[in-house]
Amino acid sequence: PNTNPAAPPQPRRAAPYDVVLTKNGRTAVVLLRGSELVPGNEALIIDVVKRTIDARIEVGPRPVSVALHPNGRHAIVLSQLSPFASVIDLDKRAVSNTIEVGLYAEDLVIAADG
Repeated sequence: PNTNPAAPPQPRRAAPYDVVLTKNGRTAVVLLRGSELVPGNEALIIDVVKRTIDARIEVGPRPVSVALHPNGRHAIVLSQLSPFASVIDLDKRAVSNTIEVGLYAEDLVIAADG
């Protein structure tokens, strides 16, 4: 912590960490990992064309990996400090399911047939 009482306020450091684009390139899912002391727990849904944040979706603490399901409708997020993967429905802009994967899962590959 900064002990200087005159220090200017600092911005929140959300630490964007991983990103995936939908097949049409119009939407991005960006994970906000945060820090070890203050883990993040959000996935941003970004409209790439408009350059706007469409949604902030709560996922497990310290999200580290995201992949698109071949159906194009779902993104799966792994979070280091959660034993569950979050399944995001990109149409509804919400977590639609969770999958037990164990703690410290850090990478994800989805087969072409789902």
